[in-house]
Amino acid sequence: MIPVAGSVIANSNNSNDNRNNNNRLNNNDNGNNNRAWKQGQVYEYEIKGRTLAALHDVADQYTGTLIRATLKVQPRNQNSVLAWVTNAKHSDVHANLTNGWKQEIPDKHINYQNWQLSEKPFLIEYKNGVVSNFIPKSIQDS
Repeated sequence: MIPVAGSVIANSNNSNDNRNNNNRLNNNDNGNNNRAWKQGQVYEYEIKGRTLAALHDVADQYTGTLIRATLKVQPRNQNSVLAWVTNAKHSDVHANLTNGWKQEIPDKHINYQNWQLSEKPFLIEYKNGVVSNFIPKSIQDS
């Protein structure tokens, strides 16, 4: 059996200090995002992900893909936000990770390339704090 490991991390890069947005959103039991999002504000999140596979019983050699991108989110009303992905990049990786898949991958094993990913916006709708729908921009305009 080949174990597969994956992770995605999101870090906020918003200069308007939205560090506590996740806490406000998580503590907002009624799903109303008025406290979590400021109308008209665009929030930026750095998205990183990795998927790695290895025969770890044989060797600490891992192979897989790293991704990174920027996710931008703009509130539209209390039940939806407009989101889009920019600056998407990916890198194949083949590395010896003696401390397992969570280990930092040395720069010498990473060569990020542009990833042809759509930057078209999409609508995220939610109800009571739970995502209920993703709608591509082209459908919204119809």
